[in-house]
Amino acid sequence: MKKILLSSLILILTFTTLANEPKSGAGIKLHLNMVNQYGDDVNEDFSDPRNAFGATGFVSFQFGKYFSLQPELSYMSRGNQSEVSGETATTQLDYFQLAFFFRFTIPTNSPLTPSFFFGPSGALNIDAKSVYNDEETDLDNVRVYDAGPIFGAGIDYQIGPGAIVAEGRYYMGLLKLGEYDRLTYSNEPEIYNKALEFALGYKFNL
Repeated sequence: MKKILLSSLILILTFTTLANEPKSGAGIKLHLNMVNQYGDDVNEDFSDPRNAFGATGFVSFQFGKYFSLQPELSYMSRGNQSEVSGETATTQLDYFQLAFFFRFTIPTNSPLTPSFFFGPSGALNIDAKSVYNDEETDLDNVRVYDAGPIFGAGIDYQIGPGAIVAEGRYYMGLLKLGEYDRLTYSNEPEIYNKALEFALGYKFNL
């Protein structure tokens, strides 16, 4: 009986030791995104997703085992593409984006730690252009800011002094992309950004 109790105690201590508690940290991520546009005034026959890239720096503040707050500063490219007379026309909208995520983490007894997150984001447009037949044209009527929610899921793999992080998430813009003279246009077109994002990076434990 004593041997059984001792074995059980050792087993409990072993799993407690192996339990991988989430830690605060800071790191960087690279993004590969599928970006497009949506809205009542988007012609879906001529609006296709395009591959775009992004980069993020982030800090994660852990509160207990389950919850953390994670602010992020990113460069993100949005827009879409379409086929015009057999050529690809690309709309490229580049932003600096600030986001705040509320993250729910599931502690495990392994190096893998899954999590779910959501939060608001705001972005400042730094470049807006269309590319067609190798010619670039600046877009002057694009709103200088965008905003919308982001939600997704991720997993951390503990290795070395931190963790490899992988995420999938979805962004839905809530502000119309166009900014027009209200004396000329009675209604701004119903066109918004959206993106399916995949990120891979590394977080150093703090």
